Amino acid sequence: MSFCGFLRFPNGQVKMLHAVGDAEWVEGWLRRSVAPRTLWHLTTPLLPIGEALATPMGTTVPIAGLDADGHFVAVLFDLHPDRPFTQILGDGLGVLQWAEQLDERQIEAFARYFWHDTTVSLRAVWEQLYATALATPLGAARKVHILSWRPHGVLSEMQQFLLRQKLAMWLFRLFVLQGDDGEVIAFAEPVIGAASTGEKVGPSAQRLGGGEPFLQSLLEQPS
Repeated sequence: MSFCGFLRFPNGQVKMLHAVGDAEWVEGWLRRSVAPRTLWHLTTPLLPIGEALATPMGTTVPIAGLDADGHFVAVLFDLHPDRPFTQILGDGLGVLQWAEQLDERQIEAFARYFWHDTTVSLRAVWEQLYATALATPLGAARKVHILSWRPHGVLSEMQQFLLRQKLAMWLFRLFVLQGDDGEVIAFAEPVIGAASTGEKVGPSAQRLGGGEPFLQSLLEQPS
C-alpha cells in the first residue's frame, strides 16, 4: 500500500506528499537528520551522541542518543522486508547486551567524537538541552527503538511479546513522506500493545512520537 496526503501550513499553503519507499535513501536521510547538541524528535526527544556505532557483535547502530530520563537509546532500522524479523530482533537484543556494558565515561567518549569536541561535558550539554539535573549516571538504563516498515499487526504482536518479557525494545512504524519540491517529513508511530492485554506501560513509554493526528488525515490508496 502507498500513502499520499496533504499538509496545510499556517500561512495557508498546501503541499501534496507522497510516501518514500527507497530504503537506502531513507536510511541515509535519517542518519543525516541528526545534528550535534541538538534534540532529535522522531521517536522521542533524543540528544544524539553517536552515528553508525559499530558493536563487537558486528551490528551497526545507525543512531544513538540519550532521552529525557538520561537513558541510552539505540535506534535501529528495519526497512528491508526480505530480512527475517527474527534477525532484526536478535540484533536488538545484542545491542541491548552491548549497551549494558557502557558507562557514562564511554558514552561521553562517543559524544565527543560525534560532536568533534574532545573537552565537552556530556552531562552539561544534556542538562542544558533538557533543562533539568540528573542525580543518576547518564546511560544507567538502556533501550532499543526499532523503526520498521512491517505491517502494524506483526509489530503489535511482537511488541506485546517484548512487553511480557520485560525487554526494553520499542517498535515504531516509520512513515517518510516527500513533497513535490523535495520537502521530507518523517513520522514514527509507536506500537504499544499493552493496552489490549491489560499490561501496564510506564510513563516514559507513553505518547512516543507525534504523528498520530497527521497519519489519520492521510489517504491510503492501493499502489
